[in-house]
Amino acid sequence: MGKIDASQNTFFWNLYGRCYDGINTAIPYRGLLYEIYVQLELKPDQKVLDAGCGTGNFEKFLSTRSTPQIKIEAVDFSEVMLKRARRKCRDLDFANFSFADLNQKLNYPDNTFDRIACINVLYALEQPHFTLGELLRVLKPGGKIVATNPRPNAQFAPLLRDHFERIRNIWGFSRRTSELLKTIIVLPTSGLVPILLNVFVIEQKGKKHEYHFLAKEEFARIFEENNSQTIDIFPTYADQNWLATAIKVPSSVPEDTLAV
Repeated sequence: MGKIDASQNTFFWNLYGRCYDGINTAIPYRGLLYEIYVQLELKPDQKVLDAGCGTGNFEKFLSTRSTPQIKIEAVDFSEVMLKRARRKCRDLDFANFSFADLNQKLNYPDNTFDRIACINVLYALEQPHFTLGELLRVLKPGGKIVATNPRPNAQFAPLLRDHFERIRNIWGFSRRTSELLKTIIVLPTSGLVPILLNVFVIEQKGKKHEYHFLAKEEFARIFEENNSQTIDIFPTYADQNWLATAIKVPSSVPEDTLAV
């Protein structure tokens, strides 16, 4: 497994953060956020951790849904992304953005959060196994974690095809035309840079095994080795990602009674 250079990694994600919001134009990405929202099963007064929040896209998405009254701690290690997130979500009183390095021990007590989202972050970390262990440590017994991660050999081209197929299936000529025009306007500008960074950096690092694009079995094993979680893993994001859900089982529950 290739070693991730910390300084280069920080530089890349700070650069990516300056143009990352262009990804909101992609219909598959918006669909991914919706799937995570559904899987989290948010309830009033829950405390949620968004581990690797980027530019606050998930928080902004939640503000457009019928989301119950919750509190979100959104953390990231890229100051550029956090700055954009705070600016973009400045009117959202349910979200607090702060710095955290997910490669290190989290600065939260055990059993702090009711829900945790970790959206396409694990692959870029030094040790996904360690980070998932930390996330499960700060998750309350009975709490739920939803994590997504690229599948092995994940590519950008299927996402682009899926985007245009979804445009074609939009009901109503005016809505379909509006979405197509938005794509044509955004793609060559703010959308082009994240595409190029995705293709020439993320995909290449994956091929060199510097990033952790996990097979389903490996993803499942990481959960199983951390407090015997019950899990469900299925493909999403134009079949380029795994979406994994897990419930933290109280330690008093015998392991042989858990359904995987």
